[in-house]
Amino acid sequence: MSALIKTITVDDIYVSILSARRKLDAEGNGDWVPVVKQFPPTGSVIMDALGRVLMQTRYWEAAEIAAQLEVDVRDLGGAMRILTGTQTKDFVAAYRLRQAQEWLRCTDLDLLEIARRCGQQFSETLINRFRRDLKTTPITYRRKHRPENFRELYRWK
Repeated sequence: MSALIKTITVDDIYVSILSARRKLDAEGNGDWVPVVKQFPPTGSVIMDALGRVLMQTRYWEAAEIAAQLEVDVRDLGGAMRILTGTQTKDFVAAYRLRQAQEWLRCTDLDLLEIARRCGQQFSETLINRFRRDLKTTPITYRRKHRPENFRELYRWK
């Protein structure tokens, strides 16, 4: 039996940290293409608002996000369980982990700066999250996923 309410994932609301990507032709020449800083509407006012908050802030805590959305934290939690199948904190953690992965793949920022841009005060927190959720370290992830010519492919702020 299929669900009547589509489960919304991080992929549905994730907005890239990049400002532009280089689109290369067969000869390796190319132009910079701006990265669109919005996601297609999910069909949920709540998730669209959450996506904007996550894109524009570094919040991790459900209470901070609920305050930004001007809703009760328990109401947000209930909506998140219905719409995503997860708790608010787990969804936010997955979103921030996705950001960290993109920072690692596309930039040469150090781990502490990436952690801070993802709302963490310490790089150890990010390292622990990588180990727990991805079974690797951020440095190993970067070595495996960042192209050598990343500076020629991505722009970011």
